[in-house]
Amino acid sequence: MPDRLIVFDIGNVLLRFDTRIAARNFDRHDPGKGTALSSALWSYPLMHRFETGKIAGRDLFDRLRKRFDLKMTYPIFRKSFTGIFDPIRENLSLFRKFTQERKVALLSNVNEIHWAYILRRYPVLRRAQVRCASCELGVMKPDPRAYRYVAERSGATLRKMVYVDDREEFIRAARRLGVTAIHFTGKRPLKKLFDDVGIN
Repeated sequence: MPDRLIVFDIGNVLLRFDTRIAARNFDRHDPGKGTALSSALWSYPLMHRFETGKIAGRDLFDRLRKRFDLKMTYPIFRKSFTGIFDPIRENLSLFRKFTQERKVALLSNVNEIHWAYILRRYPVLRRAQVRCASCELGVMKPDPRAYRYVAERSGATLRKMVYVDDREEFIRAARRLGVTAIHFTGKRPLKKLFDDVGIN
């Protein structure tokens, strides 16, 4: 079915990430503050505001610098914050294959710092014809508008979408809209999961 739109989440589908790495990175520059700083970064509502583009990266850093009396500079903060990703090579290979044969999109809850970094660090991701980041859309999954944005930008219908994510709540939200959704947990190869829905 070549007319299906294949939509990939990024975190823990194409790239693993570990917030504990950020804490260790921060600690190298501001000893003893890494865990608290990392916890604050990924707390709600701060991360929600950051990942929906309501606050810019530099403004976020300035707030955290004052709150935690940080000595690190913004470039050091950014480098420490982005050094948390590791490619899932077999899934990236499958992603690359699909971009050569089908229309492919990305849909990710992601902040502006990570978004710029991963597109630069992993250029294969730029092969997706449609790239939707929450920091640019202004909404995050599981908000139905996030899935509808992908459909609108790609020219596909929701029922023509095949969407893969590691988060069960995001899968349920997609299915409620009529999207064929694949829950990737790492227990089975992603290729096998696509085979199950007739995508190979």
